[in-house]
Amino acid sequence: MSRRRGFTLIELLVVISIITVLIALLLPALGEARHAVRRVQSTSNLRQCTIANFGHAADHGGKVFPAVADYMHTAVYFHTSLGSADPDDPGSSYDLVAGLGPYVQDFRIWRSVVVDSPQIDDPVNTRLPVRYGPYLYFPGRTWPFFGDSTAAVPLNPEQAANASGTVMVQDELRFVIGTSSWEGNFVRGESNLPFWAAIGNPSAAAHTTTQEADVEGANLAFYDGSARWYRYSELEHVGRDTQTLTPLEIISLLPPGATYEGIGGRPGGRPGRRGR
Repeated sequence: MSRRRGFTLIELLVVISIITVLIALLLPALGEARHAVRRVQSTSNLRQCTIANFGHAADHGGKVFPAVADYMHTAVYFHTSLGSADPDDPGSSYDLVAGLGPYVQDFRIWRSVVVDSPQIDDPVNTRLPVRYGPYLYFPGRTWPFFGDSTAAVPLNPEQAANASGTVMVQDELRFVIGTSSWEGNFVRGESNLPFWAAIGNPSAAAHTTTQEADVEGANLAFYDGSARWYRYSELEHVGRDTQTLTPLEIISLLPPGATYEGIGGRPGGRPGRRGR
């Protein structure tokens, strides 16, 4: 009767080594695949944000919901004492969730899928007087001025000179002048979620880095309802985020024919180029 032959120790070690190599090769690919899925999900979320705004415009004389006033950052979605950028209805406070709530089925579209932060209507966001979200929102503002300091980003989509080239809302992507660093949703860097969670505004979380090579890009949504992914190399500095607060430069897309001579111009030091 013959005895059944098992694996030798060397054969077992060889198999284990092969499996280890395969895992090492596959894990980065799986990570990149997950990241690509997040980019697509963010694109879809931003497109739904524009659709919700068109619903708002249909009920409010053609106007989308305005951004916060110019002297606050474009990521603000709630402020107890500052009104909106709409000169006809500045109000005494600002609340994007209340304003767009009737047109948004689920505010999970307004969250960072990369940082995995809570959506902006989550009660865990308790910070006062101001709360920030994961998107930069522009309607009605003149800061940043996208190459034209005399014109505001329109509130009425029909008044956009180039609806397919005028950004309504986008993933956070900003250059912090004081620290020469970048912060954004699609930045391969350290998450600042613990900091924002500790002060009651985890929806503001993003990734930060001091290495330009770590900046991937952003999803942008336009006044024609379209949204798409842009690599960092395709984007430009379009203006200061706010009139008065921490100096941040927004990295976005200039409208066709516009230029902006700001800090660094276009990323990489190149001049502004023709937009979409």
